[in-house]
Amino acid sequence: MQVKNEKAWLELKLGYVNINEQEGKSITDFAERWADLIEEVLGEQTVRNFREAMDMTVSRLDTDKIPITVFAEVLAILSQAWIYGEELVGNLTHIEYRLFEFTILSKLLALEELAANEDQ
Repeated sequence: MQVKNEKAWLELKLGYVNINEQEGKSITDFAERWADLIEEVLGEQTVRNFREAMDMTVSRLDTDKIPITVFAEVLAILSQAWIYGEELVGNLTHIEYRLFEFTILSKLLALEELAANEDQ
């Protein structure tokens, strides 16, 4: 997985693991596996566009056992850390995008609440 900033990526991964070790590792591992597969398919030039690479590769992963909340976290992580994050977001379906928005909004509200509690 090609990341925008290696240090920021490692900190992000550590943050997920510190919150919940098993789930955090599951989320970051899924993100890395999916990103690696997309990069591989894009490198082979066997797809017409980025969305086709997303669809082809996600079907290779065991997504039946992944809760939708984990998938949403993966979208949020990849949008932030991956070099193709913006392209990923730009190719989300309407439903995927709404899920992504909800996840980001939830994170922002949690940070706002944390900041408010620290100020008290």
